[in-house]
Amino acid sequence: MERELKRLLHGTRAERDLLGLLTAAGGGLTAPDLAELTGWSAWEVDDHLRTVTGRSFSRRNAHYQPGRSPDVYLLGHEDLHVKAIDMLGPTRMREYRDRVHGWAATYRDRQWPAETPEYLLRGYFSMLGATGDLDLMIRCCTDPHRHDRMLELSGGDGAAMAEITATQQVVLAAEEPDLVTMSRLAVHRDHLTGRNRWAPHDLPSLWAGIGHVDRAEALATSFSDGNRRDRALRTTVEAVLRLGDPDRAVDLASAINGIDYYGDALESIIKAAVEGDDLDQARTLVARAEGTFRLVKDAYRQGRAMAALVRSMIRLGDHLGAERLAAAIADRRFRGEALRAVVEAERGDLARATDVARSIEDTRSRGRALQAVVEAEVDDLDRARALALSITDSAAQGRALDTVVRRLVERGELERASAVAERIVDTARRGYALVRVARAGTGHVLADRVFDLVLTTARSTTDATAPGQSLTTAVREVIRTDDAEEEADFLTRTGSLGAKVATMHQGRVLLAAVYAAITAGDLDRADALADSITEVRHRGRALHALTEAALGLGAADRAAGYLDRAEALAGAIVTRYSRDDMAGRIADAAIRTGDLDRAEKLVLSLIESGRSSWQIKRVVTAMVAAGNPDRAELLLDRAEVAAVQRARRMPKQERS
Repeated sequence: MERELKRLLHGTRAERDLLGLLTAAGGGLTAPDLAELTGWSAWEVDDHLRTVTGRSFSRRNAHYQPGRSPDVYLLGHEDLHVKAIDMLGPTRMREYRDRVHGWAATYRDRQWPAETPEYLLRGYFSMLGATGDLDLMIRCCTDPHRHDRMLELSGGDGAAMAEITATQQVVLAAEEPDLVTMSRLAVHRDHLTGRNRWAPHDLPSLWAGIGHVDRAEALATSFSDGNRRDRALRTTVEAVLRLGDPDRAVDLASAINGIDYYGDALESIIKAAVEGDDLDQARTLVARAEGTFRLVKDAYRQGRAMAALVRSMIRLGDHLGAERLAAAIADRRFRGEALRAVVEAERGDLARATDVARSIEDTRSRGRALQAVVEAEVDDLDRARALALSITDSAAQGRALDTVVRRLVERGELERASAVAERIVDTARRGYALVRVARAGTGHVLADRVFDLVLTTARSTTDATAPGQSLTTAVREVIRTDDAEEEADFLTRTGSLGAKVATMHQGRVLLAAVYAAITAGDLDRADALADSITEVRHRGRALHALTEAALGLGAADRAAGYLDRAEALAGAIVTRYSRDDMAGRIADAAIRTGDLDRAEKLVLSLIESGRSSWQIKRVVTAMVAAGNPDRAELLLDRAEVAAVQRARRMPKQERS
């Protein structure tokens, strides 16, 4: 290779310039870049690099836009680069660097336009750092136009903030640090920190989902808040796993600082490894993680990470190891969650599962674990009933008793089922269970029985949601009957029931009636009931349900009409939260109708409010599924721009 370098140095001017410029720049230049620097055409440069001098140079994909931007060139390996610097000598190296500086200045003077080469936004700063050119480093770090162009190209501010950090370290290393310069750099860092605050935290994973993993990583790592950064990286890991790239997922997970989010990401990676039958890799990751997690001092974070690891060990079939690790978790809540996972895995051995469940100290986790045992007990229902009644967590006890009721009804033991249902504390669940028993006994649900249950609930509880919940759950049973007369009577009476319960429950009750009418296939009645709802939030949900129903019937025009009414309703909502919730539901329904224009418009309005993550995900997924990934990319670009603009409108104290 040294002989090849000598041949290039003593070759034509073209060969000397290619070697000198790539060496001075530290690599990373494309054929068009070298064409600008040498005055040749791009194809001449490319041809020269591919043939005569190709043995000394290697080529790689562009960093930010691989496959779309030209490949970059660099010397074959690091030793060759060091040797080239030595053979070129200080004078010629300085001349070539000056040419690169002059080239960079032409773009700086134009405020870094859209056609700025990637090298000047990435590799150029590395060259400045390597040569100790502090003045130009500072100039790059305090140039907002350059930062804007870097954001547009990379999708995040991570690279720009890394440059500022590197420059601050150089300034501080001086015998007398320049505090004015440090202040200037801090101001620009604060600006970058503030402007990514409003970017939806799921945006990086969406970029990864459509194949732009580098851009996803750049955006995720630019989030200044550590929690948002780690959360974004974790969801990006999951997106990369869906792309089928576990090695890149492991690399991304290693950048997560919070041990809790790292544990979540690692669980996803191990799950993918197990599903891909790469058990050796999964076991290696588990063993490595266990040693790391045990050293964590923060009990909460350690507990969350170790609970995730317990679930991974269960996937590998190591139930004893999982129980051992779960028992070692210091945090009571996460220890309970981990042991509950062990119980669910051990349901084939009910005696052992019961013992483990009863050993759990956390009331909620113990209740859910015992509920799992009750659900697994299909033979001895007396034992299941006793076990359910021993649960002290009322929610878990209600679910467990409901399971026993269902099993008794299946056996035809209706008296016992009714007695068990009466023991359920939660009024809504008790009403639902009793209606199930009533239906099993008569072959249909008696409307009088339903309303008696609802009114009893309304009069006997201070729970603001219980009456509506009782009817909502019970109403789903009535539409299973084939008795059209009873069904019509039920719907009519449900529509008037609102007058019998507190005003605050009317919306919920009427919404339940809308659901019942829709399930019965009576959209006209459902539409009329929806119009009678005065509470905006519930009327919006009713219109959303009507849209879904119309789509199911193939009535696209009718669905579009419901969407128009829902969108007009959303515009009249005063509170931002309710308005945004309504807009999200409309966007979701618009996706189902194929109206991506409407969905996109609504999502962009939500970005302005900073409440759009899951809606963006749905719209992007729909666009890709419709064969329009370019439109999905454009939406993500607009989402980033909208987030930055929102940050700029915020007062400084809100941005920091």
